[in-house]
Amino acid sequence: MTRPSSNSFVVLAFGPQPIESLGKASKLCGPNAVMDSDLARVAGAVFAVGSVSALKTLSARLSAGAERVSHVGAGLSAAALEWLANGERDNSSNTIFTVLLNVVAIDREIMSHPLDFGDWRRCQLLIESVPEIQSRFHTMGSQSIQWNRLVRDWPLILSEANAERPDWRTGGMYPEIAREIIEMCVRS
Repeated sequence: MTRPSSNSFVVLAFGPQPIESLGKASKLCGPNAVMDSDLARVAGAVFAVGSVSALKTLSARLSAGAERVSHVGAGLSAAALEWLANGERDNSSNTIFTVLLNVVAIDREIMSHPLDFGDWRRCQLLIESVPEIQSRFHTMGSQSIQWNRLVRDWPLILSEANAERPDWRTGGMYPEIAREIIEMCVRS
C-alpha cells in the first residue's frame, strides 16, 4: 500500500484525545501541516490537521453540504434538520425520513426496513427526536409487508427493549426479546 500524498488528506480527531495525537497527526500530514480550529468546530471534531489546500477543500465541501441541507430543509423543523446533520442514520431510518417527510435522505433503490435491532434502534431514535415523524409513523406500514409487521409490533418491541435493557438507546448490549420480535417481523 502506498502512503497518500501528505497534502491530500486531513486528520480529524473526535472525542477526548491524548496530547500526543496532535503531534502524530501533524507528522502524518507532513512538514506543511497546520491546524484549523474553525474547520474542526464545523466538523464537530476536537482538531483538524492537514495541508492548507486539503483543509480548504474539506471546508468547501462541508460548506456546500450545509448549504444543501439548509436548501433541502426549507420547511423542516429544527429537530428534523438536526437529525439530518447529526442523527444516527442508516438505510432504514433514512427510509422513514424520506417517506414521511418527502425529503430525499436515501435513494429509492436502497430504501429498506430495519433488518436487526441496531437498525430498529436508529429508527426509534429518529422517531423520538423528530415530532413530525412520530405523528406520521403509523403510515410506514403501507411500504411493505415487513414495514406493516414492524409498525404493528413497534410498541411491543419498544416495551420489551425498555423492560429488558433500559440503556439500549446508548448502544452496547441489545435486548434479546426485542431482537427476536424484529427478526420475526422481517422474515419474508
